[in-house]
Amino acid sequence: MKRNKFFKTGGLYLALIMLVASFSLTSCLKDNGPGSVNFGKSPALVAFQYAGIGNVPYVMSIHNVNTVTTNVEVSLSVASITQSTPVTGTVVVDQDSSASYVKHDTAGGNVDHILPTSLYSIANGGKFTIAPGTQFASIPITLAGDKIDFTQNYILVLKITGASGAQLTTNLNYATLIITLQSIYQGTYTVTGSFVDKTNATITDDKVYPLTVKLQTLGALQVQWDDASNGYEHLINSAGQIGYYGNFSPIFTFNTTGKITAVTNHYGQGSNSSGRSAALDPTGTNAVTSGTPGTTGFAFQVSYILVQSGSNRTYFNETFTYTGP
Repeated sequence: MKRNKFFKTGGLYLALIMLVASFSLTSCLKDNGPGSVNFGKSPALVAFQYAGIGNVPYVMSIHNVNTVTTNVEVSLSVASITQSTPVTGTVVVDQDSSASYVKHDTAGGNVDHILPTSLYSIANGGKFTIAPGTQFASIPITLAGDKIDFTQNYILVLKITGASGAQLTTNLNYATLIITLQSIYQGTYTVTGSFVDKTNATITDDKVYPLTVKLQTLGALQVQWDDASNGYEHLINSAGQIGYYGNFSPIFTFNTTGKITAVTNHYGQGSNSSGRSAALDPTGTNAVTSGTPGTTGFAFQVSYILVQSGSNRTYFNETFTYTGP
């Protein structure tokens, strides 16, 4: 089929016209390509320190002790990285924004409360200074950890006011704090030890230890086993193959002197489909053996029993050594 002559000649003319037009426009436009924009004239900005670009709620996990101090950071953003003059301002609790957050979150199914003013204080009235040549300032917040009812969900919304030496960043001018309980025994541990299964000789502890386990908070003095690779399971060697006990994962309860007073099962005390529960073996040490909770070198020893259908089945004797958060 013979093509229309327009597509052979008219199309060429049109392309030439567009090419000439593009050169004409290019000569009139300012070069905004990479490396051509001068950001040196951008204003200095001050904001709460975030990993992202928005107000993502920050979970503030604290211990159930008399005085807990934690820091909130504000940061300076400027083309020169730092500046020769100070930046000052004040961090305050924004009661209106806190109330708005509670209302919105409650509508979504969560019941939150604003942390009462009697349970916290902000150092120096919240005033801060980012010194010349630096990028950050820390504002200490002290909480009465032993007076907070952790069965309730408490929040605070902070805001920066009265900034001098830099402009406020609108989308990062607020920080939402969610206050949660963290047991002093929470953390990552290396677990060594042994166990004996009295009912099945093919189940052994060969090549099971050492384990890396994270103890997660259930209460001020109660933590549950969370294997770094397998979750709420205890590994075993079954006829040469690494597996785990189903429906079994220990929960440890301490007293105020560092003694372990109870061991129970994450999956229920005999109420799971395997009929398994956990019990403390009173013949063991069952106590803190060295160090301070939450510090490298802290350790405790515990002996406990996997009970199945009312009968003692497997006896564990383990040492937990703290390695980090």
